[in-house]
Amino acid sequence: MLAQSRRSPADHTKTAFEKLRDIGYNPGDLRRGKYPMELTVKQKLFLKSRAHQLKPVVMAGQKGITESLIKETLAALEAHELIKIKIAGEREAREAAASEICEKTGAALVQIVGGNATLFKKRKEKSQFQLPRE
Repeated sequence: MLAQSRRSPADHTKTAFEKLRDIGYNPGDLRRGKYPMELTVKQKLFLKSRAHQLKPVVMAGQKGITESLIKETLAALEAHELIKIKIAGEREAREAAASEICEKTGAALVQIVGGNATLFKKRKEKSQFQLPRE
C-alpha cells in the first residue's frame, strides 16, 4: 500500500484566479470599464462581418497616440460602437498602438488587417449591436 503524500503549503500551485488577484485584477473592474472588453470568437466573427464595409474614422499618424487621438476615438466609439482606425507605421508599432488605444479607451480589439484596426465598445444604453452569447 502506497502512503499518501500530503502537499505542503509551499508546494501549493496557485490557480489562475489567484495569480490574477495577486497582480491587482478584480473581475468587477471589467464591468466598470477599467479593463478592455474581452470578446469570444463568435462575437469577433459577428463584429468582423459588420465592420467589413466600414471606412476608418480615426487616423493615427506620425505623432502616435496623443490625448486628442484618445478623445476622438472615445467620441467615435460612443457614436458608432464599432469603428476602424487607420494606424501608420510598421507591423509591431501598429499592434502596440492598437493595444494602447484599447487600454486607454476600454474598447475591445476585434481585428487588425494591414494598417486598419477594428475596435468595439458597447454603449451602456441603446446599443445597436446584439452580440451572440457564445
